[in-house]
Amino acid sequence: MELENPMTGLELTAVLPSLRTERGRRYHDLVLQWKSVFGQIDVPLSIVTEDAGGIQMQDPDTLYVEDSQIIDRLQARQEKAVFGHRTESVRASLFLVQNDTVAGRAARINSQSLQKLWKQAFLIQTKAVMEQMTGCLPEG
Repeated sequence: MELENPMTGLELTAVLPSLRTERGRRYHDLVLQWKSVFGQIDVPLSIVTEDAGGIQMQDPDTLYVEDSQIIDRLQARQEKAVFGHRTESVRASLFLVQNDTVAGRAARINSQSLQKLWKQAFLIQTKAVMEQMTGCLPEG
């Protein structure tokens, strides 16, 4: 029996600061390195930023969104005091989103947080497959 991958509605969402900055591009490149690892368990990647900076997107299979409302909804802003002035900026963050609900979050973007979210995504996908298989078993 061949099982289809269940539609869990799960995706990895990276909220990044401006991709015009070195910091934003560094996070962008790290997330793209992990894209294929998440793809192996059918978890697509979307990148949300306020400013893609007109940069030609490197990966046509990745959804790029410039939307400050999504950033606000995910609470991915931080307030800082710089030389006595309060400024607000986008905090680079990772989210596992399942059907418009945050299933996992990492406040930092690094290999360890990506690995942690991958494990969480794997467990969610595995549970969905087990539930699907249980529904296919004969009664008795």
